[in-house]
Amino acid sequence: MEDILFIYPKLPANIEDGEPLNLMSMAAYLRRQGISVRIHDETAPLNSFEADVRNARYVGITTTTCTYPRVLELKQRIKEINPAAIVMAGGVHATTTPEKTLSDGFDIVVKNEGEKAITRIVRENLCEGIIEEEDVTAEEMYPPARDLINMDYYAATKQRCPYPPALDYVGWKMRLAMSITSRGCPYACIFCHNVWRKSKVRLAPIEYVMTELIELKERYRVDALMFMDDHLFQNRQRSKELFSQMIAAKLGFVWGGTVRVDALDDDVLELARASGCKRLAIGAESGSDEILKRLNKRATVAQNYSAIEKCHRHGIKVLSSVTIGNPGETLDDIKATMRFLLDSKTDYGSVCILVPYPGTELWKQCERDGKIPENPDFSKFHYLKAPIQVSEHIPPAELENIKRRMLIRFYLQPRIIPSMMMKLAHNPKNMFNKIREYF
Repeated sequence: MEDILFIYPKLPANIEDGEPLNLMSMAAYLRRQGISVRIHDETAPLNSFEADVRNARYVGITTTTCTYPRVLELKQRIKEINPAAIVMAGGVHATTTPEKTLSDGFDIVVKNEGEKAITRIVRENLCEGIIEEEDVTAEEMYPPARDLINMDYYAATKQRCPYPPALDYVGWKMRLAMSITSRGCPYACIFCHNVWRKSKVRLAPIEYVMTELIELKERYRVDALMFMDDHLFQNRQRSKELFSQMIAAKLGFVWGGTVRVDALDDDVLELARASGCKRLAIGAESGSDEILKRLNKRATVAQNYSAIEKCHRHGIKVLSSVTIGNPGETLDDIKATMRFLLDSKTDYGSVCILVPYPGTELWKQCERDGKIPENPDFSKFHYLKAPIQVSEHIPPAELENIKRRMLIRFYLQPRIIPSMMMKLAHNPKNMFNKIREYF
């Protein structure tokens, strides 16, 4: 019998996700404490749900806001299959609503990072309550336990899902893996969970990162990486050291990551490109400086333009993510955002509807303004929908129509149509399903 079974719930809608790095990282830590772990990933399970649940003392389910309705269903099934199991909820949604989550029938709620809390739970045979312990240190951020998941499934993401603009740098037959080399973010955008987490920025030792990358190449035959760090360049000297070691090791990856626009300089971009960087994503958010201020973005539209120009100068493509439905946003502000997407010559565009998540500063603002319904439908709390009207000027239904029109206008540019046709040709069924869901 396993000490603990982690469950990664399937996301609602046709939203693609990478490996469950959070659970894999916790598993790596717990194994070093002598605790046996298994992961049941609903997206690509290795065993039946019933078999995994029957063989666990503790069952921990990670939950975001949009997966919480599914998590409640899973909790009920677990209780029916293995009444003796202690069922725990963790992750961002459980952390922001611990009392409510506990009252929904979970035995234990784990707040914030789970490694040390779960170690205590297992060693002390705890059975109830809200448990919180200190975060792991950088030296305790061990390479994730990839043997616990179906890596072949995730490595084939590009073949299965040709449509994500975030993966356009990945060749059609390349094997892909996600990696994260840091935790925490020093910024405080009002829509982000980092505001309430207040966790310190921790950068995994580069030797840990290189151990993981070498394993991905040699054991899993990976060709392409996506770094999932909130801000890959937040310590530029460390980033340059990592890229230098990747070059020296001759791993041959192509990779993408996410960065802030105020962290780009020629030295780090040159090394990034030499180490295999093909695409960087920026959270441009808006074409209006006033909206950026309201989001506490601490960046300007001019910096967004400059970042794209710098990346292009080094042969790196850019994915610009923007949000609509922001506080106080008008149709003129959205038009400015559309102009930015077109005039900046960004290579890829992502248009998301701003969603207030529990615990964020945006959620608190919406609560004060009476915008949060008593029983919100959390299954719609993702970027495809507008579950709550944040901007007093634009209702949700209109926002969803605007999002569709913006995406059509961007991706029907003559410079982009050829790549869209290639995606359609490689997997027409999945491409059609994705388009239908968006539009």
